[in-house]
Amino acid sequence: METITKLLNTAAPHVQTSLSRQRREVLCLYRDILRVARRFSWNSESGHPWSVILQQSARKEFESAKQEKDPEVIARLLVVGRDCLDKTVNAYHDQWEKLKSNIESSRNDPPRKP
Repeated sequence: METITKLLNTAAPHVQTSLSRQRREVLCLYRDILRVARRFSWNSESGHPWSVILQQSARKEFESAKQEKDPEVIARLLVVGRDCLDKTVNAYHDQWEKLKSNIESSRNDPPRKP
């Protein structure tokens, strides 16, 4: 019985560390999403700024998962959230590069020297 108590006592700090680490990861992901959302400066078809729509959507998603306690579920949500954010950033970057290329190719003035 004493051995089980020792194991439980030694496991508890690890679980606490894991939860606090996950909490930091969740906050980091949320802040990253808000930073990326600010880049979307144009409006949707309904006239609302995409940055606001994305921020509200992120808030809603995080609020709905706020009561989740299972570390495995939280880890899965973090992986999926980070993957979605990375895909969004990559798509945004690709479109930005296409736009810059289109602007450069349609310019009438002589090309600038690097």
